[in-house]
Amino acid sequence: KTFIAAVVMYNFYRWYPTGKVIFMAPTRALVAQQIEACFKVMGIPQDDMIQMTGTVAPEVRREAWATKRLFFLTPQVVANDLSRGVCPGEKVRCIVVDEAHKATGGHSYCQVMEAMQHHTRHTRILALSATPGADLLAVRQVISNLLISHIELRSEESADIAPYSHTRIIDKIVVNLGEHLTIH
Repeated sequence: KTFIAAVVMYNFYRWYPTGKVIFMAPTRALVAQQIEACFKVMGIPQDDMIQMTGTVAPEVRREAWATKRLFFLTPQVVANDLSRGVCPGEKVRCIVVDEAHKATGGHSYCQVMEAMQHHTRHTRILALSATPGADLLAVRQVISNLLISHIELRSEESADIAPYSHTRIIDKIVVNLGEHLTIH
């Protein structure tokens, strides 16, 4: 997922020289992981990128939206900055949504997508998830909430992914519950 996101972000960075590209992840750790990958894997200039979480002051974020092009954020920051008019939604060309299966109910991902519809309908959404949903209804909800119109499914065995995947050996071990857990 990290590699795919980095390549897509780099392409939009090149294709739209004045556009903004957003990567959203639900945790600060995932945000930090992706900004590092974009720099190391794709060589995107660090001067054009910024990592912003809730710990970054609003005035710093305002300046960043005006001067930077690639944003690595938690969805709460994007939702807040869109609602305050700080994020120039009309300039956003691509949004990458990591852990996209979380886009249900009132999650911040849903708030961002709702707000973006008021700015532009010309934003590409790349939704990434290793666990798309527990059932078909959950998957449909994510598809609807993220305005997804086309799905590309990849696994580690896919021809275009296999060269970048590591071989894994999975041993399934079934452990019976102890008597004290099965009584209730």
